[in-house]
Amino acid sequence: MLNSRTVLLAALLLPSFVNETLAYFYPGHPACPWADPSRTWAKFLNKEYGGRNPYFSIHFTRHIGDIEGGKCYSITYLGNETWNAAGKIRNVNPHTSKSETRHGGDPTKYQINVWGGQFTYNEAGEVFYVPDGQLAGHMYCHIGSECWK
Repeated sequence: MLNSRTVLLAALLLPSFVNETLAYFYPGHPACPWADPSRTWAKFLNKEYGGRNPYFSIHFTRHIGDIEGGKCYSITYLGNETWNAAGKIRNVNPHTSKSETRHGGDPTKYQINVWGGQFTYNEAGEVFYVPDGQLAGHMYCHIGSECWK
């Protein structure tokens, strides 16, 4: 039986030992709605459950600007409508990624900013691209190449 410390250590070290084509896993924020269904995404992102900077993943289902569909992006809400997003840059070497902070997007109004792209979300964790209103991806608590729940 593995204890939580062993699992956490393995989760943190595993990405450095496996091929990029294999999935990796980093445990999500314990206050995330997928970890506790009584919690909401809006309150989680607005830091109403405590913690410093809520982080989560968005698995994008289609290409949008530099965002590559089929990939997971790590998102952190820094407060004051400021967001950091990290992930693969579309149409660039497969090993090229970036982490970029952008301003704009109020989580209490169900808004997210990813690399300047404006998105909305709902409490089901669905993410929509503002310019066309279409589904763009899904939110997950855990950060990983497969956005595991």
